[in-house]
Amino acid sequence: MRASVPPKLVEQRIRNRIYECVASVAEFPENRGAWDLNELVNEWDFYVEHPFDAQRFPAPTFAPAAVAAIADVHSAWLAFADATPQSINDEADAMRAPQWLALVEACRKACNAFSVRGKLPEEE
Repeated sequence: MRASVPPKLVEQRIRNRIYECVASVAEFPENRGAWDLNELVNEWDFYVEHPFDAQRFPAPTFAPAAVAAIADVHSAWLAFADATPQSINDEADAMRAPQWLALVEACRKACNAFSVRGKLPEEE
């Protein structure tokens, strides 16, 4: 029998995944990990739906500054997605696009917003 997970824990886990996602973009390609650019960009879709709805990111799990940063990243992510093909075959070319540079900058700012509280507990 599966125990139900309290909504607050789900929110905290989602917040942590968003934090990891923006950190991955901010550090890419210096710290690629196992990602290619397609996977990295598509990861965002798992945690932030379109159209963006700030109410999906409630306090106290999400601070207002973090929600604003998520909105900025989402806008930059949409611009980058619109500027690239469905499947990115030339990562170097995609990363020269001004939309990529704007996405990286938005992710760096989001990292700063998230780092104020750091990662939240995922089991309590």
